[in-house]
Amino acid sequence: MTTTCNSTTMKLLRRIIGMRLEKVTARRYLGYLAHSQIVATFSDGTSIRIDLADKTVAPKFEVFVARTRAVEPPSELTEKIIWGDRIITMIIGDPSILAIESSITEPYARMSQRALGFFVLHIRGQLYGVHSSNATLLAYSFDAVRRRISHRGKHFVPFDSEPDALKIAEAVRTTLYDESRQDQSFLGMSADVLREAMIYHEIIWAPDGDTAFDDGSHVLQFDQGDRVRLIAFKNTGLQHDVASTLSEVFMDIDEFYELLNDWQYRFEAEWVMALRNIQIKPAKHD
Repeated sequence: MTTTCNSTTMKLLRRIIGMRLEKVTARRYLGYLAHSQIVATFSDGTSIRIDLADKTVAPKFEVFVARTRAVEPPSELTEKIIWGDRIITMIIGDPSILAIESSITEPYARMSQRALGFFVLHIRGQLYGVHSSNATLLAYSFDAVRRRISHRGKHFVPFDSEPDALKIAEAVRTTLYDESRQDQSFLGMSADVLREAMIYHEIIWAPDGDTAFDDGSHVLQFDQGDRVRLIAFKNTGLQHDVASTLSEVFMDIDEFYELLNDWQYRFEAEWVMALRNIQIKPAKHD
């Protein structure tokens, strides 16, 4: 049976795919919630067909979406959404540059919790964060992303133009964790001033307040005019580990914040859907 998806489904798919949809048709098995094939047609004439015949198991619904442009189709899948059995995993972005991966293992109605799962960052092909189904409550990571979006352009400090990423990483690690060196200067300022500047301008994206980055991962964000600079490393207590786990990437500032926006909206949509699947309404107040 082939049908045109209803307005509710269209609205949800628009939010998930993040592009302007003209029409979505779907073939489905009678009596099953899952679709065997989805064809999405966009306003620029581009279309995507997702064949799910081998994947369809009621009441499970799985869809893999590759973000497309009419002039330059992607060579690899950079966004993945999986629904089903109360487990939802998303990867938004390109792991070889920057990608956010998150998973909802168990949704909660309280906004101060949101869900049990994981939130990790892929930077230059390296993984930062605990990739485990029960790593953290996701409210902290969700709120941290929202704050970064709302403070766009304000994540800067005097030392963010220092060309040596390792020098910045070592200064941050020492300032935060080495009590024996708090009387020294780093990057042209005292340990106290450097630490206060990072806190005031919210330079530290990870860790974000819960246990998502209990593997020692640290991710620093610097807004530099029309670009964003990210420096990531892991602090395991061994000095040489900072250098061996170091990653650095520069991104166009619009692309960076678009990625954050994409993840924020899609995560919230998936969280609401996960609650509906177990028939729980989101709490208005904690």
